[in-house]
Amino acid sequence: MKGNLHAMLLGIEKGWFPPLPMIENRRSMVHVDDLVRAILLVAKDNRTNGEIFIVTDGNPYSSREIYEVMCGVLGKSIPRWKLPKFFFKVVALINLNMKYKVDKLLEDEYYSSEK
Repeated sequence: MKGNLHAMLLGIEKGWFPPLPMIENRRSMVHVDDLVRAILLVAKDNRTNGEIFIVTDGNPYSSREIYEVMCGVLGKSIPRWKLPKFFFKVVALINLNMKYKVDKLLEDEYYSSEK
């Protein structure tokens, strides 16, 4: 695993990643099993030629849900407190390098795999 989720996992493990707010953002995830099923589908069905597909597990997740699952996987208790969303937005305004990361963390990044 790499990227933002890996950084979040390491931050939780080391104790420096703050508890995320309870927000209603939606994020897409994909498991290797979903990807394999999609590859087999496009390999076997000629109707998929030239088509573009988005592969997800079909479920929306919030950043807070992902945070809580990571805490559980690491055996860390979920803090009772959380930072409000506006705190992250202020950090993004103060440090423009953080704006992209804050947006990735708190905004929607949900895709339909209905097709």
